[in-house]
Amino acid sequence: MSFAERGLAGAALILAVASLRGTLGRALPRRAVVALWWVAAARLLLPWEIPCRFSAYTLFGQLRPAAVPTASQAARGATTVRLLPVDLGPSVPRAVEQAAFPAVSFKTLLWVGGSLLLALWFTVSYIRCRQRFKLSLPVENACVVRWAREHPGISVRVSDQAPAPLAYGVLHPVILLPKRMDWGDDTALRHILTHEYIHIRHLDSCAKLVFAGVLCLHWWNPAVWLLYILANRDLELACDEAVVRRLGDPAAYARTLLRMEEIRAGLYVLFSQSPIEERIKTMMKFQHKRVPVFLTVCALLLAACVTTAFATSARQEAPRQTLAEQLAAGISCEGDTLSFTLPEADVTWELWIAGRIRADGADTGVRYLEEESAAGGWQPGRTYRFQLAGAAYSELTINGIAGEEPIDLSLLPWLPQWERKAVSEQAAAGDMTWPTEGVRISSGFGGRAAPGGASVYFHNGVDIVGETSGVIDGAPVYAALDGTVAETGYDAKLGNYVLLRHEDGLETLYAACREVCAAAGDEVARGETIALVGSTGQSTGPHLHFEVRQDGTAQDPLDYFKAVEFSLSSRPAEN
Repeated sequence: MSFAERGLAGAALILAVASLRGTLGRALPRRAVVALWWVAAARLLLPWEIPCRFSAYTLFGQLRPAAVPTASQAARGATTVRLLPVDLGPSVPRAVEQAAFPAVSFKTLLWVGGSLLLALWFTVSYIRCRQRFKLSLPVENACVVRWAREHPGISVRVSDQAPAPLAYGVLHPVILLPKRMDWGDDTALRHILTHEYIHIRHLDSCAKLVFAGVLCLHWWNPAVWLLYILANRDLELACDEAVVRRLGDPAAYARTLLRMEEIRAGLYVLFSQSPIEERIKTMMKFQHKRVPVFLTVCALLLAACVTTAFATSARQEAPRQTLAEQLAAGISCEGDTLSFTLPEADVTWELWIAGRIRADGADTGVRYLEEESAAGGWQPGRTYRFQLAGAAYSELTINGIAGEEPIDLSLLPWLPQWERKAVSEQAAAGDMTWPTEGVRISSGFGGRAAPGGASVYFHNGVDIVGETSGVIDGAPVYAALDGTVAETGYDAKLGNYVLLRHEDGLETLYAACREVCAAAGDEVARGETIALVGSTGQSTGPHLHFEVRQDGTAQDPLDYFKAVEFSLSSRPAEN
């Protein structure tokens, strides 16, 4: 979930909690309302999602895009690799060019600036208050001293800089009382000390810091300002309820609140009803009418339902697998034997398995399980096997029909990896320059297993990794031909990419880059550094994703380089 999405989801939850707060009135305990504000703050701060079928987003049909399906264990590490000679001649520069500073949008700068200013205001205010409070003195009043002995670990002090009673500190909590109090009213003193003690006991000072932090991050969201104001107000109301339950006499406590408000000066009322008015009215209601337990239980249940509906995310139902996807999940390769199991489905299967291999310098067509194909004897639930050739496959597919569903799967992602045996020739003058220093391909052109998924999709290019360790993070990326930078940018799937436009409708794409060292409109020469190898976008490791397009149609990049000899390797793919 993105930062903006968290803000919108949190705003919906804040409005729901505020509605509950206003409609349920005293039926919902204030400490329960504070807990709801904590849930709203967590929704805004934490990037995780909790899928739930009872989520409001599920009911409203606001489902997020389905995640990439997971792959079968057999297909995760298996890929087909064809390696070609690498043109790393003198024409290829070795120095890495200085990457351009990444552009930052105006919205990002505005958000960061606002967050820093608000955080600075909170910090300066806190530091100034702490400095003034350091000048406070111990309280010598007999009632206060007696209360302090009953509550060891809490220091009670007095200051003429305190506008009203307050508590601060976590490890060494302090209750600070204003100097202008009526020190002869023991009842009022007990009310105040008990109120601040409950703040300390429930770590309300930490809660206020968290709510302030949420406001600093989401200052642009009006609902978060409502959260900050109402949450702080409910912290006070929760303590008021606790004081009345402990000491009784709501009317006397309301009078204490009025006297403390007289001491406080310059109250800025943000809503039509000031906080002190709300607190006194709540105490008066507490005195005249007790809320039945049944109504309180119902209010808590309703609050739990609303929280579940707005604090959770839409449940992502697993997509129903097609017969082709089920067939792909049953493919595996052990050594030089490839096997697949037909799904248990009441349909008729008509399949053909064919491919092409590189042998003696030429492509040769091969077919497998021809007897079953000719006789139509494919049986659901049965496992079929065939022996692979000891050469590099340029193509291997299983095609046909299952009932009325077409089957068109490339088996290349499940084959063992091939690595270069020898490179003795350089590319011809008309061939492209190899785009990076890596000389091993972890994923070839054509069908392949989705990263971490059970489905097979078409791979428009090749993924190039290191020759031995498989890691070439930060290596230079070279322009394969002379051309113009048509486009640079970031894509959720491709990561950082560079698109070069060449003559006669030819284009090359370089993706998953750590940094881009060229800008749109630049004229680049063959072998010039245009980016750095990385692992951005939908990537599982450092590599270069390289594509060739002719008139907008993806081509096999390896067709633009000279082929070489191959040998079978049991080493798994690096990414």
